[in-house]
Amino acid sequence: MNSEKSLPEEWRRLVEEAMESTITKEEFKAFLIEVGQQKGITSA
Repeated sequence: MNSEKSLPEEWRRLVEEAMESTITKEEFKAFLIEVGQQKGITSA
């Protein structure tokens, strides 16, 4: 399953904002995991 094409618009905006910011990939991954847990989404 290609997760990029199935991302909701909200997640696309988060990704775009992250790419424009200065956070590292590790910080972004941790952020996604945190947000995912808050929304009840499980991620690998």
